[in-house]
Amino acid sequence: MALVNYADHLQTWWSDHHSKFDPRNYSRTHLIITGSIVSVILCLFWASLFLDIEHSGKYYDAQRNYKILPFDLLDATSICEQKTQKRYGDKMISSYIDNHSTYFDRSTYLYKVFMFARVGELRDSEEVVVHCFVNPSEYMVEHYRAFEPKKGSLMNRAVGSLGG
Repeated sequence: MALVNYADHLQTWWSDHHSKFDPRNYSRTHLIITGSIVSVILCLFWASLFLDIEHSGKYYDAQRNYKILPFDLLDATSICEQKTQKRYGDKMISSYIDNHSTYFDRSTYLYKVFMFARVGELRDSEEVVVHCFVNPSEYMVEHYRAFEPKKGSLMNRAVGSLGG
């Protein structure tokens, strides 16, 4: 008996709340939700194309047998050069590794790569110092920082170019 009363109550509640159902509002709401989801997916796709986001295994090569040919300093320097090239694109003229400073730090288990990159136009370029720390067990860059020379104010550069 109680179950029948509950079913009647549920049916009454359902008809009260859904009798005002308007398919036009439903389709508008449906479009808003679908549009929002598509927008989020497109934003994430765009971010993955243009942002250099680090994640574990980013530089892992599935074709390579790391037991036979382990990850080494050459791999770390290559990764840092790739990351620097991606950051500066066509503005990067050249780069080189500072072999005296680059090393494997046993305490942090990171390859610490220090390099220089020449960035700008061929006749007007500047040297950028790059610190790039690569985690060989995660196949990813743990830390990346490029130190660009500070530029003087526009007035100082104008005066400097006049020879003053």
